Amino acid sequence: MQRCSITLIATRHKENGQCTSNALFDIIKQIAPDVIFEEVPPSKFDALYSGLLQDSLETHTIKRYLEKQPIYHIPVDAEIDEITDNLAKSDYNAMVNIFGRYSSEYSNLYNQRQLIADEKGFPYLNSNDWTLLSKHLDMIEEQVIKSFHNEELTRRYNDWINILDFRDNQMISNIYKYVNANKCEKGLFIVGVEHRRKIIDKIQELEIKHYSKLDWNFDYFK
Repeated sequence: MQRCSITLIATRHKENGQCTSNALFDIIKQIAPDVIFEEVPPSKFDALYSGLLQDSLETHTIKRYLEKQPIYHIPVDAEIDEITDNLAKSDYNAMVNIFGRYSSEYSNLYNQRQLIADEKGFPYLNSNDWTLLSKHLDMIEEQVIKSFHNEELTRRYNDWINILDFRDNQMISNIYKYVNANKCEKGLFIVGVEHRRKIIDKIQELEIKHYSKLDWNFDYFK
């Protein structure tokens, strides 16, 4: 595996506040990668880039960048069938409402996190402050779930966590496979902020266990 530096940038999938396409475009321009790894499953890649599917903030911005600077961009997300994916997202959105109703602390912190992200943009999404607050929200979620003693609710919550875990593992694996098989000097991994913390933990554990020539940058904004 040749040496390759990869910067991870956590994003939102829709424009909000300072998290804009222009801001993300400037980040990509500054990093100037020779390959971008995208949170997109291979089965949707061609449809997205031929205009058959609606763009996310990320794909819209990447399209803009490719017009100026044609480079490789690679889909690395796991293949999840549409029904499972939609059910999981619907379940989690319903559970976020439950967490907020049964924990005023959760509701206040969740809204605070969103407002600060609107105000400060991508540097906040990629900060230790976001990580610490997200860990605390995860802890409250687990406490609320346990307090219900409801097997169905617990199953739905665990299903969501397991899907995220599966996707994280696949994205990491696909990036390493690509770098192992292709020339890459400077990569950029753009991924939704909900994946950032766990992906960083997994990569750091992987790098300790296995010799690697990937130089990861998780602190671009510092």
